Amino acid sequence: MSKVVCITMARMTSSRLPGKTLMKIGSLPLLEYHIERLRRAENIDEIYVATTINKTDDVINEYCKSKQIKSFRGDEEDVLSRYQQCAELANADIIVRVTGDCPLIDPSLVDEVIDCYKNNKGCDYAHLDITKFPRGFDCEVFSKKVLNELNEEVVIPSHREHVTSFIHSHPQRYNIFTHSMESDHSDLRFCVDEKTDLELIEKIINFYEGDIYEKSWFEIVELMRDNPEWALINREVVQKT
Repeated sequence: MSKVVCITMARMTSSRLPGKTLMKIGSLPLLEYHIERLRRAENIDEIYVATTINKTDDVINEYCKSKQIKSFRGDEEDVLSRYQQCAELANADIIVRVTGDCPLIDPSLVDEVIDCYKNNKGCDYAHLDITKFPRGFDCEVFSKKVLNELNEEVVIPSHREHVTSFIHSHPQRYNIFTHSMESDHSDLRFCVDEKTDLELIEKIINFYEGDIYEKSWFEIVELMRDNPEWALINREVVQKT
């Protein structure tokens, strides 16, 4: 039985919104919403927070300890090596890659992408179609074997920083499966990069009054469609490529 480990990346030194990982909505930090929603994914065996060895990220490490969340600390810039070492520590067979700035990540979508990876014979890499789904639900799945190969072969710093960008730039080498859909909701974003992103997430969480963990991605999208002015809050935020 293959062990599926979800590794989420988190650090305090975001260039656009420093400290965002532990910024609070109500009494809880963004990272807690993120982890609690991930814990509802049925196909994940373990969750790790992969942070850095920097002093600034001691608070993330301490937070994880206080919440009994497994964590790993590695190089800040060489995120690829951080993922590989964390996967090694966790004895993972299949890695799910997400990021800690997505407090509304959907466990059912994560499960679907994992199923896509498992059910498509020869699949090297499965991911969510970000040209259709809103940003903030992003999820990638690949094997430990692929991760080891990347860690051994990739030398360009940008590819080591973004972990899977080498796969996307070499589609002829990898069997890639994209989990997509017909409808297009890519105009919405639920990740937190800037203050206005945080304002929107706070509005959504407060609307559900503590019931956010049970809300699906589509219910959240429907809420946005029912309140089109909400999308204006973070409309000007530009997603980094």
